[in-house]
Amino acid sequence: MAQPYMAALKKQGEELQKQFTETATTLKSINDTLRSLSSWVPTVDSSIKVIQQTLETVGTRLSTLEADRIATIEGDEGDVGQASGALKVTIPHRGHSRREFPHTPVNFDLGDRSGAEDSAYAGSRAGSYRSRPPKTEFPRFDGENPKWWKSVCEKYFALYSVDHDTWASFATMHFVGNAALWLQTYEAEHDVDSWEDLCVAIHAKFGRDQHHRYLEALERCKQTHTVEKYYQKFETIRHKILVHNKHYDEAWFVTKFINGLRREI
Repeated sequence: MAQPYMAALKKQGEELQKQFTETATTLKSINDTLRSLSSWVPTVDSSIKVIQQTLETVGTRLSTLEADRIATIEGDEGDVGQASGALKVTIPHRGHSRREFPHTPVNFDLGDRSGAEDSAYAGSRAGSYRSRPPKTEFPRFDGENPKWWKSVCEKYFALYSVDHDTWASFATMHFVGNAALWLQTYEAEHDVDSWEDLCVAIHAKFGRDQHHRYLEALERCKQTHTVEKYYQKFETIRHKILVHNKHYDEAWFVTKFINGLRREI
């Protein structure tokens, strides 16, 4: 009687010992995991700080480059028109019934003057430096970046004092690719009477779809290589989105950027 009872007690003791050992092992594993997490959190915080510092550094560099570019342009404009025979012409603003654009003085070469019979003037003109109006091709439109294209067109119209009534006709002569195909269909069904009507139609066709595509591209943008390459790709998409809507919060972009980082960072 005593032997079976002792054997049962021994077996129960062994099972309890086994359960105790397993529990101790589990607790040790949990403790190791907690320690690992504790060491991982500061690393993540440090990585985020590094990313923020990188963003600030890039922003500072871009600001410096932009300031240098503006200073260079202003310096070049100061040199144009200083040669003899150049005339400083200020392009006048149009009436209140049409959109007004800021104008800056533009130096144009007088060229050959009709009725200039003064031989002394003609002789001095032959050997002098002649400044020429800047030759700039009108921007072509292929359906990409319609808001930017509209802005560049209006700068061109202002620079060359193009009559407002001809803006739409002049611009549609420079449609290419998918935009040209769309224009053929659109003009067959609608009258494009003004620049404003044309811009509304372009935005309805190309602007909204592109905005949505850029937002989708930002959602898909994830880090697959280095942080620098990921940042460059992210910034390209970010600027395209801001062209369509400049009111996005910077914190929103930072959140999207961090979410796209690889987990091991």
